Amino acid sequence: MGKQTTWAMRWLKLGYDHPETMPVLCNALRKQGFSNVLAVFTKIKTKGYKFSERDINGYGYVLLKQEKHQQALAIFKQQVAMYPQSANPYDSYAEAAESAGERQLAIDNYKHSFQLDTANISISYHIKALENATFTADKLFAFTGRFNKGDNTGAFLKFAVKGNRLILTQSVGWK
Repeated sequence: MGKQTTWAMRWLKLGYDHPETMPVLCNALRKQGFSNVLAVFTKIKTKGYKFSERDINGYGYVLLKQEKHQQALAIFKQQVAMYPQSANPYDSYAEAAESAGERQLAIDNYKHSFQLDTANISISYHIKALENATFTADKLFAFTGRFNKGDNTGAFLKFAVKGNRLILTQSVGWK
């Protein structure tokens, strides 16, 4: 993209904090695999490359979006090891575990994240939902649909299911 674009993206907090590191990391993991992520990170760090918590988190979510659950788990596990006092790595690791179908691992990491960030009450609700074994993702479909306000303003709420999450879309109409 060129240096001007790269610096603008950094200043706006878009993309990676260390964009020069991420292709090196991705290539190394592609060649060496995800079985020993720590060794890959260590080798790259000794060459002078830097990572931020945000970089690792972003890469993990790229893998999750590609439905590479086990690879994302490995990246988030490394992020937890590198930033054990931050709530976000535990939350991300829990989300990857949940996506991979590892319910108890997800619960344990959501709980740890909540211990580090008690202001994030949405995690406590998520933990309760995961601990309730009778409430499964297929039951979320009962909540889907588009609900209009009823006054012809065009305002509506739409509930859809994506994976094991209920997604809310809100539109505010104009008279």
